[in-house]
Formats: sequence, C-alpha cells, structure tokens
Amino acid sequence: MPDLIVHTYGPAWNTIDLSPFSVKLQTWLRLARLPFTTRLSIPSRMPQGKLPVLDMDGQRLPDSTAIINALRERHGDPLGDWQRTPEQRALARAVQSMLETDLYFTAVWWRWTPPGNQALLRAEMAHYFQGLGVPKLLAPLAFAQARKGIQKQLQAQGAGRKSPEELTANSEQIMSALRDCLGDQPFLLGDAPATIDATGFAFLHTLLNTPLDIPLKTRVLAMPTLVAYHQRMLALCWPERVA
Repeated sequence: MPDLIVHTYGPAWNTIDLSPFSVKLQTWLRLARLPFTTRLSIPSRMPQGKLPVLDMDGQRLPDSTAIINALRERHGDPLGDWQRTPEQRALARAVQSMLETDLYFTAVWWRWTPPGNQALLRAEMAHYFQGLGVPKLLAPLAFAQARKGIQKQLQAQGAGRKSPEELTANSEQIMSALRDCLGDQPFLLGDAPATIDATGFAFLHTLLNTPLDIPLKTRVLAMPTLVAYHQRMLALCWPERVA
C-alpha cells in the first residue's frame, strides 16, 4: 500500500479534483511515478486550513509546492528540475507565480461569484459534503460558510474589488503568456515534462472541464497549442481519462 496519502476535495464535474493545487500535486506524483492514495478531507482540520495536504513518514505536510520540495528531497529530482538551466528555472518560477497567484484568484472569483456558477458549484459541492458525512440539511449552511470565507479572501487579495471585465482581460493576458511560453514545444521547458507542467496542466484542466460559464474558457479553447498541451499531459499522466 502506498505510504503517501493526499488529502483532497475529490473530483468535481469532469475534473480530477476541485482544486487546481490538488490536481497539480497528484499530477506531479504521477509524473514522478510515486504511488499514492487520496482521502477526502476538510480543509479547516488541516495545517494552514487548506488542501491539498500530504501524509508522509508520520508527518502532515501542507502546501503543494512545499510538499513537492519535500518529496524531491526524499526521492532525488525525479523530473530533472535541478538540472534545468538558470533561465529555465527562472521561467518556471515566473509561470508558477502567474498561474498560482494572478490566475488563481480570478478563477476563484468566477466560480464563487456569478449566481449561475455559484448554483452549479453549490450542487456539485453537495457531493463533497455528502462524502464527508455532512447531513444533507446542513450542506447549504456549510456551502454558505465556505462562500463567505472565499469572498473575504477575494476582497483582501483584490480580485473581489475588480470588475468582471478587468478580471477577464487580466486572465486572457495570462493565458496568452502561457501559450507564448509553450510555443511549439511539447512541454513548457522543452521535450520533457518538468514540475511547472504539473502546474500548467492543473490550471488548464480545472478551467476546461467544468460546466461553469467563464469567458476565459472560450478564449483558451481558441488556443490550439494550449488545448493540445492539456490533452498531451492528460494522456501522459491520466490515460484512463482520455476518451
């Protein structure tokens, strides 16, 4: 039995996991060929109050990037990140920040704010609450509490104070930049996948595989290189999900 346990939200709609950070970690583990199991968990009961979290060697580690760094210390450098050039490592760090900070909060806004998307998310998260054993009558209250916390985060971060048009323009610039970084390469840093590809794939995957009405999804679907990149990563890491 694998000694790595990833605490997650679980699948949602047609995604591997509701959280791009959980998708990132699970994809990295598959790229690194490290067996793991997943466990549905409650973020408020975890270190830092977020998911994913990894159980390893009797320790409970939060934060997807910190987890990957710990795994690299334990297992060497399975994806060859340390062998990349300084320029490649700098590019990877810039892309990570662009996706995990700038794009993330925009994506969260679109999931939790427009009424139509909010209704779809509420219905989907009912399955998550059910899996945790939350009584059906209490699920709406749990969702409302989660939404209140998310909206507070969005206001503090700044995305909650921007218009939908501003958020869309910013996110389109980010995806255009990601497309340009990829160019005609199979992966973001060249011919072989790196850790940054787990991140790039995760954010594309959680955008493209939900029924939510998000203008950025239409824009990305019109970028053939990004769509092909997503499919390439899906086939490589999650072949059971390829139609």
